[in-house]
Amino acid sequence: MNHVFLKEEEDAFRCNKEAWQMSPNTSTALFTFPKDLGGLQIKLLRVILCSAMWGHLTRCCQFDDGTRQLAEITYKDALEKYGCLDMEDLQFEAEFLTWD
Repeated sequence: MNHVFLKEEEDAFRCNKEAWQMSPNTSTALFTFPKDLGGLQIKLLRVILCSAMWGHLTRCCQFDDGTRQLAEITYKDALEKYGCLDMEDLQFEAEFLTWD
């Protein structure tokens, strides 16, 4: 997992603790545990981001209006640029890319 997501999730947990007026020392597991086990079961930041991005990609590729071709070209360029064979390889390589 990318270190950027770790930092962002730490910030999100800190903000949730402040919003719920909890001590900063409260375990973050409280937020991720299922409700039936006494947790708050909030969605993690990376889950929200990946879900939104997947939804956007799905809508972009839904119609044959040029956006799908652009997405395919970008995908093929990324495969070539990073020497990957498929999406799984590309996702593995993406873990090592910086977001700066």
